[in-house]
Amino acid sequence: MHRKVQELGLRQRYDEDLEYAHLVKCMTALSFVPTADVEGLFESLSEEFPQNEASDELLSYFKSTHIQGPISGAEEGQLCFQ
Repeated sequence: MHRKVQELGLRQRYDEDLEYAHLVKCMTALSFVPTADVEGLFESLSEEFPQNEASDELLSYFKSTHIQGPISGAEEGQLCFQ
């Protein structure tokens, strides 16, 4: 996640805005949430992020890579966090 934050030009905001840094850390903490709750909590968390292009890209990246992304041996639609 930190690499993507840097890639999207969000590093300064992450370093200076404690609330924003907390939101990013909450996304990575979703790996510790029961699988059935991941999507709903991600959607709730997404609503807390500021509405701007870079944050939208970060959320889209996280969702496509870590929530909906392909995993070996998984059936289509299965969460990556399982």
